[in-house]
Amino acid sequence: MGSLRLFQAVSKGHFAARDAVFRNSPYDSASILAEASNAVMQYQLPEAQRLDSRVANIGRNPCGEADTVLQIAGSWHKRSMTGGAAWIMKDDRLQTIHGSCLQTSGVSALQMDALACLHGIKWAATHRLHNVSIYTGSRNLVELLQGSMPLDITLLWTIQEIRGQALLLNWCCVHKVSRSQFRQAQNAAIACRAGLLTPENF
Repeated sequence: MGSLRLFQAVSKGHFAARDAVFRNSPYDSASILAEASNAVMQYQLPEAQRLDSRVANIGRNPCGEADTVLQIAGSWHKRSMTGGAAWIMKDDRLQTIHGSCLQTSGVSALQMDALACLHGIKWAATHRLHNVSIYTGSRNLVELLQGSMPLDITLLWTIQEIRGQALLLNWCCVHKVSRSQFRQAQNAAIACRAGLLTPENF
């Protein structure tokens, strides 16, 4: 269906130009180009409308159901350029928390969120978790993973690596959620950035 709409959009300008020639009427290339461009935009619009800016499906399969929820968060201090990233899995049945954290330098809070996502996915794959929902507070991270937001050069490698690592999971969705749903990861990221939490004492 999408291919048909694209074909119709591109063909519209071609037929308009040909019709002008056969009718011996003035050929206004600018107006025909504008009409064709508008048709292409109408083709693209339904595709864009289907994207939910709160969810990015990046796993191997488009459909699935989570059996694990990871909280991720990053923290960044502008003056010192020091950052922290944390990824947490809560086991409500055993009342325990699993995960880890990373202290590093960086250029933005978004970079720390992306690193938390990357290391969280690697952690999930290492622990043989197959269907994972990832909770984040960063809408920008979700939109970067969707491909609906321009990609900053400082994030290029990390975003590509996230997409590659996510293919090791059967199903993986990154969700923009409210603060209460990733608060523990956020607290861990802040503590890690400040040097109060390390992978060894997580």
